[in-house]
Amino acid sequence: MLIRKTSVIAIVLVFALFGCAFSESGALPPDEVFEEAKTALACMSQRDYAGAIRALNAQSWLSEKTLRQNIDANCRHLYDVFVQDQYAVAWLSGTGLYLAVPVEEPSDGYADVIVYLLSNRFEFTALRFFKWSDVERELKTTSYIKWLDEYRPSYTVFPD
Repeated sequence: MLIRKTSVIAIVLVFALFGCAFSESGALPPDEVFEEAKTALACMSQRDYAGAIRALNAQSWLSEKTLRQNIDANCRHLYDVFVQDQYAVAWLSGTGLYLAVPVEEPSDGYADVIVYLLSNRFEFTALRFFKWSDVERELKTTSYIKWLDEYRPSYTVFPD
């Protein structure tokens, strides 16, 4: 009788753990959300603030004036660079769900990154600019990460 109860409890625990893992992985955004974030970044670089707000469906919390002021204060060179459209990463932390798109290839920790805060329904709720080193630090603290196209530095090591 004890063996039977132990077996049932073990099976229930396995399914519970599987369910938790599945729910956490399902908490990361689909590829379409990554594409919307990258489209918004491209619009911002072209000073198309209305297009960026439409791409993010952010009319309720973001105005063109606020977006322009945020870019001017935190990432003014966004207007002068050819923004990358390949890399993006999302992660789930204790403070929320985030999606980051580097402005340029993040070849060092000083590259600017736009970080979006997402709701649990994958709606954009805020955005801020950070450095790539800040994003890397966050990625090291969580195991729930999804890359649209994972960034792998391309450099050559020459042995002595």
